[in-house]
Order: sequence, then structure tokens, then C-alpha cells
Amino acid sequence: MRVARRGQGLRELDVGGAVESIWPHIIRISNPTVTSVERIYTEASAPGITSQPAFLHYVAFAGIHTPGQPESRKLDYKFLYHIYHDWQDHRYSFRRFDADLRHKFTFADKNEIRIRGRLSFSETKDGQSVPFYLMETLGGSNIRSDDTLRGFRDYRFRDRDLVLLQTEYLRQLYGPIDFIGFYDTGKVAPSLSRLDEGRLRHTGGLGIVVAPRRGDPVLFRFYVAFGSGEGSHTYIGGSGTGRANRLVR
Repeated sequence: MRVARRGQGLRELDVGGAVESIWPHIIRISNPTVTSVERIYTEASAPGITSQPAFLHYVAFAGIHTPGQPESRKLDYKFLYHIYHDWQDHRYSFRRFDADLRHKFTFADKNEIRIRGRLSFSETKDGQSVPFYLMETLGGSNIRSDDTLRGFRDYRFRDRDLVLLQTEYLRQLYGPIDFIGFYDTGKVAPSLSRLDEGRLRHTGGLGIVVAPRRGDPVLFRFYVAFGSGEGSHTYIGGSGTGRANRLVR
């Protein structure tokens, strides 16, 4: 459902929800020359590795944004509340809250600053765990093909809760080609109360993106990211937000 409210500028409010079933299945590797994941991790270190029950997933959402398609909105704030119900093993049910806040600032015609903040935290009852394949991840791109800490390899960090802040500067070079410089910082933690423990991870980088018009879906992107302490990370390919607006994983 969408509601448009007029006042100081135009804002639109979206509210709604979705229901889906999830049937996870981990394929084990029988080749003795390849180290399969269950040889390294246990149920204690990777909940859900010994059993993958079916889930019912319910999600409610609210969004505040300026008009237009998601790629062209100057302001786009999303808030989601998920319920993952393990109806087979009754061991992996949990709830999750997500906030995804994006803002764009255009100046001097060909320049744009983009700021994005994400917060995600999960809650479980006694005797329940968040399975590792439904945990949040940081590093490269996540399961939704959404950029996270671009200086690290994909899925480098994994835990129940997440905080992420990203800043991008775009400068039009020629036609649909933009230069991009970015900075990412964030961390994961086993609980919201422990997000202040440990250190934030920081990465930055440079590259180019190609889109028909500023704000349109990205057709091609290339970047090199640094600062992880684990070497540079290079990406060449299509859009980094292919499934980022989906309500489900």
C-alpha cells in the first residue's frame, strides 16, 4: 500500500508485508581432496550445519521515500520486521529488525554524495538459534548482491547482528560513465549489546559505474577496494543492487 503526503516537499509512505517458505539444503562434498564445511565447523560454531529444517518467513515493512523509482530517490528509508519460524525442528526460530537508510545529495550539477546506513539485529527465545545461513554478512557483496565492506572478500564476516555505514562520491566523467569513490565501515556481533566490542572494519576504494542516466539501474561497475589488511579486492560486473529491494532473502 502506498500513501503520498504533501507538505514541505513530497514524501511517499509504503507499507505492506510478505509470506514465503524457505527450504534450505546444504550439499556436502564427498571429494576427499576438498575440505567440506562440516569438517571444520560444528553445530556450536555454525548453528544449522547438522540440520536444515523448513521455515515460514513473515515480514512487515514500512518505507518513507521521495517519488520515483528506487534508483532515483533522493531519500529512501526502509524498516522491516521479520519472523522466521522453524516448523520442523523447532530449534531455529527467530525475529529480526532491519533499518536501511539511504540519502543522496546532488551539487554542482555533475556531482553526487550518497550516504547509506544499515542496522540489523536478531532476537531468539531460550533454546533457539539463528542458523548460520540466515545470519547477516559483511564483506564484498551479500546474498542480495548488495555492496557491504567492499575491501573484503564476499561473506568475510558473519553473525546475528550488523551495523554498516557507507559513503559514496560520484562524478560524471562522460555520458553515462561516472567516477566513484567510496568509504565503508561496519561490524557484526552476536548481540546488539555487544556491537560496541571489538573494532570497526574500514575499507575504501575507487572505480567507475555505467548507467543510462544518473540514478538509473547500474549496467556495469568496476572498482578496486583497499584497507582490509587482507589485500585489495577488485570487482567487475553488473549492478550491486540487483535484489537489494526484495523483502525476502
